[in-house]
Parts: sequence; C-alpha cells; structure tokens
Amino acid sequence: MKSDSVWVSTVDLDNTLTQMMSTDRTDPVWAAIIEARLPSADSLPMKAWADSPRNNLLMLPFLFHGPSGNTFTREIAAPLLRFDLGKTFILPMRVF
Repeated sequence: MKSDSVWVSTVDLDNTLTQMMSTDRTDPVWAAIIEARLPSADSLPMKAWADSPRNNLLMLPFLFHGPSGNTFTREIAAPLLRFDLGKTFILPMRVF
C-alpha cells in the first residue's frame, strides 16, 4: 500500500442503501461467480431486475448493497478498476 491512510465504508450497515433486486441465478455469470472465477465476456453484463418502482435507475445511489454485494456506478468503478483487487473483481451489471 502506498499510503498510510485508508478509508472504511459502512454502506452495509445503512439499510436505506439496500436495493431489492432479483437476479436469474441460472445465468452462466452466476455459476462463474459461485466458482470464484471471472465470467466470460459474452455472459456480461450481469442482469438484475428492480423489485420496486423506487429502484428506478435515476434514483439509485452511487453506492449501495445490491443483489451481488456492494454495487456502485461507473463513476465509482472507474478508479477502482485501476488497482489490483486481488481475487476480487468488478463486473458490469444492467438493471431492468
């Protein structure tokens, strides 16, 4: 780590940032995630369906707890993708 300063998020503790969405767990992308491997490019983006009208894309927060864990917008993902995230990966998701 190049800095002696780190930041902590409590996004998982704020229930107003939990967005209820449905996913198709038979989708090949989920098989890859469960096996802790990167899904193939042709299986992306992941797909999720809003369970509530309040989950309108224009109303989603920049960072929230979604169907597959911490979920965030392209603006937040862009700088994170520049770093080595170890065995973690960030995948695109389309919300319907």
